[in-house]
Parts: sequence; structure tokens; C-alpha cells
Amino acid sequence: MTIRTVLEPLDLPGFLSAIQQEGQLAIAGAGTQSKWLTERPETILSLNQWQGIEFHSPADLVVTVLAGTRLVDLQQSLAAEGQYLPFDPYPGLEAATVGGLVAMALPHKNEKTHGLIKDWVIGMTILTTEGMVAKSGALVVKSVAGFDMHKLLTGSRGGLAVILSVNLRVFSGTLPRRDLASAGEATWIWRVLPTRFASAMEVPGIVWADPTTHTLGLTQAPPRWRDSWWMGPDGERGPKPSHSLEERAKTVLDSRSTLKEGFLP
Repeated sequence: MTIRTVLEPLDLPGFLSAIQQEGQLAIAGAGTQSKWLTERPETILSLNQWQGIEFHSPADLVVTVLAGTRLVDLQQSLAAEGQYLPFDPYPGLEAATVGGLVAMALPHKNEKTHGLIKDWVIGMTILTTEGMVAKSGALVVKSVAGFDMHKLLTGSRGGLAVILSVNLRVFSGTLPRRDLASAGEATWIWRVLPTRFASAMEVPGIVWADPTTHTLGLTQAPPRWRDSWWMGPDGERGPKPSHSLEERAKTVLDSRSTLKEGFLP
């Protein structure tokens, strides 16, 4: 299906107008990974113009970022205060947006020392397709305020609601970076158990490999090992998550099924 329309809201009224469009929408950040869409819808809701830091408290180590903000821009702003977000991207994801990384819950090089993306997401502002703006979490690292809806939205692949902004825990110091040699663009990301990494390195099509997190980038589909995790073109991912909670959330946040799963980071 050919994309006919790209909507780029500049403000909340623009987003409200966009979600009232007929047909399905797919949400895009920088649009760096269109190959991961399950299907190319006719309309793309782009966050390309929705950028900036809304709030930053260096003393509290928290920052609120509009979802279309590029990761590299956020890191530069944080670095000026001697802080960083621990996401050190794998090759090909350097230009991704914060909203895209959160929506896809992508792996990164610093997971062994700093945890997963969901560990840093402490709050979120979303827009449902019914036109309701909702907030989840708080601007403090420890909060007991209600259900962690922002945790559910992290990794939802843009299929539940429009992520408008994200509250993030940041760290003091300098971003730890590790360079990985890359032989090309990966269309698949594959993570295996530490005990199976040596065997995984024998699989054809590897363009980069991270022995620290046991993650590989490939140009072709990896073996479907039951104890591994993967994602690839056309919405391929595994193992399949339990959808019971997501399905219930879908009926509340996107009852008309306006949003097509498959956020473009």
C-alpha cells in the first residue's frame, strides 16, 4: 500500500486533528526503520516536528522530552549538565527519536550495567485516539502514583496510543560508549543466551555482534531458537508476547483500532 499522507503536527490541536483522520495511522519518529512496519498504511503520523526538552532538573536527575526529540540532541543537552541517558545505540539507530526507542523498547549496548529502557521511563504523557490526554507516573524516580501505564506503553510499538512526551531518569557522568565494527545495515536484531553466543556467531548474514549483551545484527532471518529474542522486517518478532493486558488496554486507549502497530524509530 502506498503512503499517501504524512501528517506532522506542531501542537496538540494538530495531533487531535490527526487522530480523527479516517483509516489507520502508523506513528513515525525519525522514520529510520520503516522496514519494521507490519504493513504500510496510507497515513503516517510523524513526530518529526514535535521536538524539544520540556523540563530538566539536573539535581533530581530527571528530564521530560517531547517524543520526536532525536536521541543525539537529548544527549548533547544532558552532556552540557554532566549527565546522560545510558542508551548507546547499535549501528543504524544513531538518528532515532526518544519516542521511537521507548515505543520499540530496543536493545542497547549498556544493558548489562544500566538496565533496560523501561527501567529509566518514570512517566509519560499520551494521547488516546478518543482525544484524551493522559499522564502516567511522575517526575520523581520513586513514585507510587497509580498504575504504571507508561510501562505498558514502553514496547507497545505505537499500537496503543500516541506518546507525546516521556519522563526519564538520567545519570551523572559521561555516556559509556563502545564501538562495534559493522559490515553493513542490519535488517534483523537477534539476542541469544550467553551460552549460545558462540554458536550464534556461526550463523550467516552477521553484520555486527556484541559479545557483552549477546546481541547480533543480521541481514537475514536468524534461527528461531526458543530461548532467543528477535525482531525483523514486516513486524516479525519473537517470542510472541502475551497480549491479554495489551488487548484490554487497546479497548480503552484505541477502541477504534486507529493506530497500526509498528513505530518507526
